[in-house]
Amino acid sequence: MYPYFRGFTGEIISTGKGGFVIKGKYKIIDNEYIEITELPIRKWTRDFKNFLEECMVAKDGAEPDIKDLREYHAGNRVHFVL
Repeated sequence: MYPYFRGFTGEIISTGKGGFVIKGKYKIIDNEYIEITELPIRKWTRDFKNFLEECMVAKDGAEPDIKDLREYHAGNRVHFVL
């Protein structure tokens, strides 16, 4: 039986062993920006935002992985631009 989640626009991929990999949805806009429009099932927006904010902190003198984070969420649709 293949899983279904109403409103989910990401990918559900069968592993062939009765399991599934569930992926969100993103698009690379250009060399500087990535747009995230769907998170994997059971990945909450607030938890994901906290993870992204941690990636914005410079560690050991290196450049942070993410320089800017913008949110454009509407209703129950997630929309981050990094």
